[in-house]
Amino acid sequence: MVRDSRLFLSLFGIFARHGHLRDLEPAEFEADPYRALVHAAAGAGWNLVGDDDGDCDDGDGQPTAPWTMGEASPRWSESTRGTNVAWFQLQHGLCPTPTPTPLPIPQLLTAALAPARRLGALTLTGVQTLVPVHLAGDAGDCVYAVGRAFAMPSCGPRASVRVTIDSGDADDVVRGACVVGTYLRFLLGPLVASLRALGRGFDAQGPTPVLAYFPAGGHRITFEADVAEWSDAAVTLLVAAAAEACREAGVRRSVLIDVVAIPRRGVRP
Repeated sequence: MVRDSRLFLSLFGIFARHGHLRDLEPAEFEADPYRALVHAAAGAGWNLVGDDDGDCDDGDGQPTAPWTMGEASPRWSESTRGTNVAWFQLQHGLCPTPTPTPLPIPQLLTAALAPARRLGALTLTGVQTLVPVHLAGDAGDCVYAVGRAFAMPSCGPRASVRVTIDSGDADDVVRGACVVGTYLRFLLGPLVASLRALGRGFDAQGPTPVLAYFPAGGHRITFEADVAEWSDAAVTLLVAAAAEACREAGVRRSVLIDVVAIPRRGVRP
């Protein structure tokens, strides 16, 4: 598990197809999750890495991208109750890079959220990511800059969120909890009015079938935060900041990160 090279993303929430698309099959117009990931891979420069001979270039001597699109769920799951709407997987390439590159978490979330919102009405209640932190390059400056964008007036309303980070059968995140919390607060910046560590772990979102093997719950830390807004941009920052905080704390394995909206009285996330 320590050297797992896969990056998973699962969306949780309530999803209903737009009425004018209800009688169409998403695969017919390339709007299923897998096709969404295929197109995102092309747009972001994720491509096939290596071949049967172990070559690590595109045939013209140019090194290929470190990430390649992998798998995705075959359809968007419609439900009136919070459920797993879709899942996506990227695979780290076979070719070594001179220095580790930042994890493509923002690109992957965009690849998931944008087509979902074009296809239907999505009430996002949480995301779950399996992040290979040991493959992560330093993204601190970029994540910090994204957080500063929330100094502008927020689209609101304010919300509460719970961020759970689980390192499975090793205590990496527990040992680094102080650094993770401090750096997380710094990176989130104006998005967060308050961030507090909870005294015990809370149940995360139920894993998707592709994550059933992860030994979740053994060693985890949980934070609760009051945020300026619950939006796609806020969720992206929360996930990216949690992953970067783990890297800064020296975590050297894949971690399961859950970001979940906590319903407020009279406010629906």
